[in-house]
Amino acid sequence: MTWGQAKVLHRWLAGVWNLGSLRAFVVEVVRRLVGLQAAGQLRVWQLGCVYLAASAVLLPSTAAAIPACTANEIIAQEPNCGPTGNCVITKAYEVPSAAPCVFNFSGRNVSLASTSRITVGSGDLTIQAANFTMAPGALIDAQGTGTSGRSANGGTVRIFSSGTVDIQGVSGNRSRIDASANNAAGTIRIEATGNVTLNGRLLATNLRSTADGGSVTVISGGNLSTSATPITEILVTGGSQAIRGGGQIDLQARGDVTLATNTSIDIRGSNGGTLDVSAGGNITFSGAAASSTGEAGSGGTITISAGRRVVIAGVITGNGGTADPTAGGEGGSLSIETLLGDVVIRANLRFEGSDPDGDGGDIDIDANGDIQIASGVTVSTRSDGSLGVGGTVALTAARDIVTSTQSAPAIDVSGGGGGGGLDIVAGRNIVLNAPIDVSGRAAGGVGGDVSIVAGDFGNGNLTIANTVDVSGGPCSTEAGCGEGGTTDVEACTLTVAANGRMNGNAPDAGGFHRLTGRQQVQVSGSVTALATTGAGTNGSVGIFFPNTTSPVLSANAVRPTPSLNPRPLCTNLEAAEDCLVPCTTCGNGVIEFPEECDDRNSLNCDGCSSACRFESCPPAEFCAGGVACDPQVGCAICPDAPTPTPTNTRTPTHTRTMTPSPTVTATPPVTSTPTPSASVTATSSHSPTPSATPSRSASPTHAVTATPTNTSTASPTGTATVTPTATPTASATASATSSATTTATPTSTYSASPTATVTPSLTATATPRPSDTATVTPSPSDTPTVTPTGTPTIPVSTCVGDCGRDGEVTIDELVQMVNIALGTAPLNQCPAGDGNEDGEISIDEIIRAVGHALGLQPCAL
Repeated sequence: MTWGQAKVLHRWLAGVWNLGSLRAFVVEVVRRLVGLQAAGQLRVWQLGCVYLAASAVLLPSTAAAIPACTANEIIAQEPNCGPTGNCVITKAYEVPSAAPCVFNFSGRNVSLASTSRITVGSGDLTIQAANFTMAPGALIDAQGTGTSGRSANGGTVRIFSSGTVDIQGVSGNRSRIDASANNAAGTIRIEATGNVTLNGRLLATNLRSTADGGSVTVISGGNLSTSATPITEILVTGGSQAIRGGGQIDLQARGDVTLATNTSIDIRGSNGGTLDVSAGGNITFSGAAASSTGEAGSGGTITISAGRRVVIAGVITGNGGTADPTAGGEGGSLSIETLLGDVVIRANLRFEGSDPDGDGGDIDIDANGDIQIASGVTVSTRSDGSLGVGGTVALTAARDIVTSTQSAPAIDVSGGGGGGGLDIVAGRNIVLNAPIDVSGRAAGGVGGDVSIVAGDFGNGNLTIANTVDVSGGPCSTEAGCGEGGTTDVEACTLTVAANGRMNGNAPDAGGFHRLTGRQQVQVSGSVTALATTGAGTNGSVGIFFPNTTSPVLSANAVRPTPSLNPRPLCTNLEAAEDCLVPCTTCGNGVIEFPEECDDRNSLNCDGCSSACRFESCPPAEFCAGGVACDPQVGCAICPDAPTPTPTNTRTPTHTRTMTPSPTVTATPPVTSTPTPSASVTATSSHSPTPSATPSRSASPTHAVTATPTNTSTASPTGTATVTPTATPTASATASATSSATTTATPTSTYSASPTATVTPSLTATATPRPSDTATVTPSPSDTPTVTPTGTPTIPVSTCVGDCGRDGEVTIDELVQMVNIALGTAPLNQCPAGDGNEDGEISIDEIIRAVGHALGLQPCAL
């Protein structure tokens, strides 16, 4: 290298630094290095010159952090933060860990500038302000980076705003609140009476594989939202070897929750954590990762509740752990509820059990409106293993349920050892255009159980235009032969279309189908419950219909020959024992059973619903958004409303009990039809006994011996205690319901009704929290409940940037460090890049890593 070459490289590097941004510098340097390498033009001397020149560039020195525990100590240091008016914090401060600290700005607007850094460590900090803003690049660091004791636990950060909260970010430069830790991640809590906007990073994650995830709570008195640029991250991941695993996220809004599709929400861990999202208005959900990363761990638990509409725009996963090839983890659980609105599923929902014996999870969707499953989407609680049993899916809608046309299953509750349970109920119509798989797939597998009811509120039709599969698995010497499952379908007019198929076939014994049409049954496709081997026994098909009509069945469409069961129509509930409840004829002005009223229209909200039932909606003040009735749907569900006093004139509305068990000519090969669940493996102790009328089980006969320990990880435990200590009682003065902040598990103030309790919990005054001398509980003790495991099994390298811990630094690892510095990758992808353990990767650390890559600074293991 000549002196002239060195001068050129020095000018080049200085020019890059003059881009004016640390991240711009990092991006440009590594971009050029990688470009040179890819073009075959990178030479050791060139890289060396870059390193030496970078070392020679005069970088701004980092000033020592200023100790601060009160707002007055901040005000004394900041030129743009006087005794009154707005306060802009620009410097670096360190909060002592000995006692909780409160920055009480007495209702003033507070902004953390891009240069601001507040280091909390394992301590406890509360910030009280009016509007609160974190500019791109601002940092509140509450990481627990110690190796043991209290310092290994994440700290606590609370932000209470009587106005709005804006966590800002731009591409390559996001603000960050970080309570990650080596042992147990800490707590982040944000409460605002106004809107909350999140475009940065909220992290309470594991820094080691043995660390538990922490807790992130965001409560908005208005709307809560993220934008598409940059990527917003809310992460509480736990390690794959952690005791509890993933942490807890709680997102609440009095208005809408709108999360951009690239928003990253992650509660994974050895066991998946918990996620609660609630809104008084609409929810647009971006998806979440809740799967287990441990050995046979269980997927997480997710609850989404909206006063109005829910749109699932991103994939949600809560699968069981796959790390142990000999034992599968169970799928987690998902619950989606609307109090007055539709549920639209536009992305896959997968809560699956893992190979070989993990049972599927549970998905429950309850909409006071319609449920729509878009094309290309699968709702799955299947078990992927040959020994596992499918989970459960329950869909309940006040109006219609529709699946879009596709070749893949729209609903998959199958299992290798046995299908699970599917329950679909709609107040009006159900149209199934995509396959439904509830089969037992593997040898000896037993088909699952399906129940579908349309017109549960009085009038509705069911159209099966694709396959409903409850077939059993093939035969093997070890597992025996499979048996078919059961279907029980009911509607006013029940139609199995030309391309529709109800399959209950199996080698050992066919299943059982029951079809009830309260007006008509039409089968143009096929309904089969056959034994597929000569030694097997056919199942049975029972068809129920009014005695004034006859079913319309295409030739050979139903096999074996069905049992036809005409029934009279019921005239009242008390005398109904063997009859069919009539479908309503609302709008003719005549009250006919089971109608309660008929006002000659099909409108809601006028005292007589579109289903001809009396309307008694709760008072609007108890309902989400102050809306008690919707013209399309009818009365809202308002959980916090007083229970109405029943009257003698009201007639019970439930209609499902009016079609009793079939009286068929041949005894079906079913002695019971339990709905299988993820726990059926614990009851399947009998072995297969082939006979003319074999007894049935909801799960495979071999499942008990195959999954003796599966229930030990059936659900994540202790995720609520991931926070080392209770949250301070300092929040007690902010709201009437702030007791949630006095426990280690912040609970949703909207759990019963997304809006009913939000007002008291968010009526913070200009000083919503105690003064700087508030009596708050101390931060985590020196004896955390989780004992560190000692020296990590991964060798420790002295090289900054040695992400792979192999004693050298590569260009790929330099690129990985850049991604972390830009905020597009989490620090836990390369902890070795953070040489000074300050929770981020800086230009100095990039330069040091380049030196290691050249061998100018040797690595050591």
